Amino acid sequence: AAGLTLMVLVSTLGKTSGSQLNPVVTLSLWSVKKIKTVQAILYIAMQCVGALLALRLFSYLTGSTANVEKAGMDWKIFAAEAAGAFVFVFGISSALYQKFEGGRLAAAIGGSLFIGILVASPASFAILNPAIALGVVWGSPYFVGPIVGGVVAANIYALLFAGEQVGLTTVAAKLSATTATSKKTAPKSRSQRQAGHGRPWLWLGQRAGRARRPGSNFPCGRIRVA
Repeated sequence: AAGLTLMVLVSTLGKTSGSQLNPVVTLSLWSVKKIKTVQAILYIAMQCVGALLALRLFSYLTGSTANVEKAGMDWKIFAAEAAGAFVFVFGISSALYQKFEGGRLAAAIGGSLFIGILVASPASFAILNPAIALGVVWGSPYFVGPIVGGVVAANIYALLFAGEQVGLTTVAAKLSATTATSKKTAPKSRSQRQAGHGRPWLWLGQRAGRARRPGSNFPCGRIRVA
């Protein structure tokens, strides 16, 4: 049901807002520089507000009170949420980099969410959305787990399948380039400068067959180079 709902939302809202309905997706796309920082902040803020308002509306219509559960750090839940989000965002990245449009884009994103939920459901609630988790269950596995899985998926797809240097790869490349430049421009030591002087003259003197002053590397006469 969640995958089908997302398909409908992508089809109807995709051209207007990009269908950014999940902080995991927003942060993942931000990490590969597909959206700007200000846009990402606004998206995440509206996603959280929208999720809380939807929960309030559900409680009002059903006459029930939503009880938010608290979950401690459980690595099994963390891994399940991260794996489900990885599948979800990997499918989204594939669709975006291949420039899917219309129903094809909606089907790819909705199908990716459906498979991601199947992957995460054996060990967790398979929420895969920190904004929804705000009103359902409080716990770092449901907040941090999906974000980690999504960001890793987006960067892996961009690096291995799209050939882009993003995220940590870009940082590593910049650091290596800076190190190489600093090594080239580093000043030579006094011993290196002294070792570099005199040797060309010594070589030219040997070639010309000229005599040298005792204790000096410089030739005594004029050197004629043929």
